[in-house]
Amino acid sequence: MSPPPPPSSSPSSATCPSCAAWRSPPTPSIRPSSSAGSATSTTARRPSPSAWRPPSPAPIPSSPPTATTVPTLPEETATFALYGDGAANQGQLFEALNISALWKLPAILVCENNHYGMGTAEWRAAKSPAYYKRGDYVPGLKVDGMDVLAVKQACKFAKDHAVANGPIVLEMDTYRYHGHSMSDPGSTYRTRDEISGVRQERDPIERVRKLLLAHDLATAAELKDMEKEIRKQVDDAIAKAKESSMPDTSELFTNVYKKGFNVESFGPDRKELRATLP
Repeated sequence: MSPPPPPSSSPSSATCPSCAAWRSPPTPSIRPSSSAGSATSTTARRPSPSAWRPPSPAPIPSSPPTATTVPTLPEETATFALYGDGAANQGQLFEALNISALWKLPAILVCENNHYGMGTAEWRAAKSPAYYKRGDYVPGLKVDGMDVLAVKQACKFAKDHAVANGPIVLEMDTYRYHGHSMSDPGSTYRTRDEISGVRQERDPIERVRKLLLAHDLATAAELKDMEKEIRKQVDDAIAKAKESSMPDTSELFTNVYKKGFNVESFGPDRKELRATLP
């Protein structure tokens, strides 16, 4: 798949950095660098992966109402705002839906429903798991998030709708094989049989592999070579991230205050903080 044309923007995303990476030129070292907190990352060791983003051709902040920036961008531009099923139960989503609909913003709110929040099963946190219906006055679609072609078509439809009519919700029915983080083993709230079953029946990469082979679009050898090359890129990126130095402590104040704001006016607080830094 080739990236879509520039007049669509993807904000940064904690749930799916690969979506943002797909929107940009190849930058394989960015994600490992950000995860490692090295100086070569775009986050400068900030704790949340939400701060991560590639040097996108049309980067914007991570929030649905940022579609208000669209008038300053090329025509037919839309904003994709990604969030997980856990975040779908939080109040700020409904605030975003309200303002997006009220102002008729070209916003596409994508709920990546992998059925488990941070250690919490969907059924324990959501009375209604039909997240694509949560918009009420904002239309929604449920999409097989493990089918790359279905996702592509749904995103195209959603972008056209958002540009012409305003916001729309996409619920991507997907799955994560591993835990939410290092502190989440990912096996205390589900069985290993469930995980292996999804991997065998719905794995998106395996689906594409079978499709390409069935239609003679690639040979098994070509796909194997591609996999080796991708693994090498990942290994090289991880090695580079490990070799990179840590950010300077001055990064603590970068992009925290508005440019021109006198940070020294918080002198006592800053001096106390400085005293604890290496």
